[in-house]
Amino acid sequence: MSIHPAAPWGTRRRVSLVLGVLVLLLTLTAARASMALEADEVVVLSGTVDDDRVAGPRWSGVVYTPTVSGEEDLVLSWSGGGDLALSVYVLASNSWVGSNKDSDGSPKLLTVDLDAGVAYRLGVWSRSGMGVFELTVGGGEPPPPTTTTTTTTTTTTVPTTTTTTIPVEPPPGGQPNIVVINLDDARPEGLDVLPKTLEWFADDGTSYSNAFVTTPSCCPSRATLMTGQYVHNNGQIDQNTPLTDETITIQRYLQDAGYFTGHAGKFLHYYPLMSRAPYWDRWAYYKGSYIDVPFNIDGVYTRNGVYSTINTFDQVIDQVESFDALDDATPFYLHVTPTAPHAPYDPEPQYENAPLPPWTPAPSVGEADRSDKPPWVRYLDVSQEEGQIRRDGQLRLLMSVDDQIDRLMTRLEELGELDNTIAIFTSDNGYFWGEHGRKGKFLPYDEAVRVPFIVRWPGQVAAGADSAELISHVDILPTVLSAAGISPTHTIDGRNILGPSFSRANILTEYWLDVANNNGVPDWASIRNVDRVYTEYYGEDSSVLFREYYDLQADPWELVNLLADGSQANDPDITGDEALLDAAYACAGSSCP
Repeated sequence: MSIHPAAPWGTRRRVSLVLGVLVLLLTLTAARASMALEADEVVVLSGTVDDDRVAGPRWSGVVYTPTVSGEEDLVLSWSGGGDLALSVYVLASNSWVGSNKDSDGSPKLLTVDLDAGVAYRLGVWSRSGMGVFELTVGGGEPPPPTTTTTTTTTTTTVPTTTTTTIPVEPPPGGQPNIVVINLDDARPEGLDVLPKTLEWFADDGTSYSNAFVTTPSCCPSRATLMTGQYVHNNGQIDQNTPLTDETITIQRYLQDAGYFTGHAGKFLHYYPLMSRAPYWDRWAYYKGSYIDVPFNIDGVYTRNGVYSTINTFDQVIDQVESFDALDDATPFYLHVTPTAPHAPYDPEPQYENAPLPPWTPAPSVGEADRSDKPPWVRYLDVSQEEGQIRRDGQLRLLMSVDDQIDRLMTRLEELGELDNTIAIFTSDNGYFWGEHGRKGKFLPYDEAVRVPFIVRWPGQVAAGADSAELISHVDILPTVLSAAGISPTHTIDGRNILGPSFSRANILTEYWLDVANNNGVPDWASIRNVDRVYTEYYGEDSSVLFREYYDLQADPWELVNLLADGSQANDPDITGDEALLDAAYACAGSSCP
C-alpha cells in the first residue's frame, strides 16, 4: 500500500519545495473497534461514523494505492448499534468500483480487483446509527504510527504529515468561537447592498480600508488564508496545483486543539465533489454556481434544488447547531465560503430586478489610452456598459448573501454563542468592472487585489471603528490562532493584526502563470504601500518582461505608468523598490513584508 504525495508543481522563480512521501493519520478521537488481524492484513482507516452526525461525521474516507494488481479483501468491522457500509471508487475519475452496502451485520467483506499504482478512495459511511469501525486491507505494510489524536478523512493527493504538539494557552475568558466568511470575487464597493451584514460587522467591529489579498486568484488566495503563508511558500500557486501540506492549516490547528470544525461552501478547486478534505468534523462542499447545485454533505451526494447561497448557510447553521448539541462548552470554527458574487449572475428570483445604488465609474473604467500597460492588459477592451452589467449582476447576488449572513448571526445570538465569537468577513479577491478595459481579476491593479475586510469580536475589537492599516489574507491564520491561544509550529509569513505592536509598511502580491485558467498573464510580483505600487512581470527564464510604477497619491486609479508613459523625465528611482520586491518574492517568516 502507498499513499500518494502531492503532485509536483515544477520549478518556479525563486521557489523550491521538497514534496515528501505522505503519512496517513490513522488515530481517532473515539475508542477503536477491537479486531484480531491476520499477518497480511493492515488497518487503513478507523474511526467513528454516525448517521445523525453527533458522535462523528456520517462519512470517513482514505486514499489507498495498491502496490500490486489483483484481488484485495477489504473487511469492515465495527462495534455499536449502527449499520455501516464500504464503497470503493477510482479517485481520479470518481468512478464506482464496488460496495458492500447490501450485506448486513459486522464484519462485512468486499473483494475487489484493484490495479497497482491506481489511487482508490475507500469510504466508510453509516447507513443508520453509529459505529466505531476499523477497515482492513489484505497485504502491504502498515503506515508509520502517529501520536496526534484526531478524526481524519483523507481524499485527493493532499498531505497529512505532521504530528507536532500544538501549544495552547487559552486567552482570558476562554477560547472564542471563530467564524470566517470568505466571499468569491467581492470588492469593497459591493458592501452598499449588505446593510444587515454591515450592521452585524461594521457597526460592531472594525473595518479595514487597506486590506489586500496576496494573490488575486481563487485557490491561491484561499490557501494563503488557511496557512498564513504566501503561495511561494505553501505551493498553491494556481487553481489546480494541490496545497503541499494541509497540516499547516487553520482547521488542523483548531481541530487538534479541541475545536469543532465545520466547512460550508466552495473549497479548493482540485477536490472532486465527493471528496472530503482533512480536519473537518462537518463538511458541506460544492463546486460553484447557484441553481440546482449538487452538494457533498458529510459524504452524501445531495441535490435538493435549494439556491446554493441559501443551502450553504442552511448547512453551516445545521453544523453549529449539531456542535452546540454535542457539547456547547466546546468552541467551534466555521469556514463559510458561498460562491457569490462570482459569475454566473443568477440571482434569487426576488432580486432579479431589485433596484441598485447609483454607480459613478472611476476614470479607469473603459480607460482609452492603455499604451503604458503591458500587452496582456491592452488586448481586452471591456466597455463601461459591460462593466456595469457585471457590477449589477454581482450586487444582486450579494443581496442573498446579506440575508443569509443575517440568518447565521441571528442563530449564533440565539444559541448564546455570538458574544464569544471572533468573526471575519472578507473575499478571496476583488474584480474588475471595466477598469483598464478588464474583467475578471489576476492582475496587480487595485480593483483585483483590494477586498472588504471587517473583524468583529465583542469586547476585544473596537466597535464601529475604521482602520487604515495595511493588512492581508496572510494575516488571518496568525490572528485567529492568537485569538484561540494557539502557537503555530510552522513558519508564518503573516502577522496578528490584533496584536498591540502590529504595523506594516508594504504588501507583497504575487501571481504565477495559470496555464489551465488564465494562460495570457505571466508570472508577476508587486510591492504596494499607501504611496505607490511597483510591479514586475516575468518570462519563463525569470527575466523581467515589463515594469509598472504608479504614484498612488497623485494617481489612485493607476492610469499613468511612470515607467512607460513616453517620458524619462518623470521616471522614479526604482532601485530601492527592486531590491524590496526581490527580497519579498523569496521571503519566509519574519523576513516577509
